[in-house]
Amino acid sequence: MSDGKYYTPLQVAHKLGLGVMSSSSLLQMHLFQKPFKPEIGYLLDSHMELQSDIQLALQFVRSTRGIVTSLFSSSKSEHVSSNLEIATTNATNTTKYNLLYKVER
Repeated sequence: MSDGKYYTPLQVAHKLGLGVMSSSSLLQMHLFQKPFKPEIGYLLDSHMELQSDIQLALQFVRSTRGIVTSLFSSSKSEHVSSNLEIATTNATNTTKYNLLYKVER
């Protein structure tokens, strides 16, 4: 981009028509220093079907515009099954997704 502005990698990928694969979606579990607030859970899953903060974190990543796939690792098959349950939940719409950045931490 030669317009002198700064862009995030996702914005550049979008402008170039590229999808992005995210890695370390759960930040090697450093994301979970404390539980997510209920407001975050509601914005990511208004039907309250997701059962864990891990599922909510994966829901956040899969709802991020421009990310077409996301990697996560798991040492137990039951964790993989649990994490795949988010596939039955619709991605968070843009309006609710943007509200996530306004929730007080």
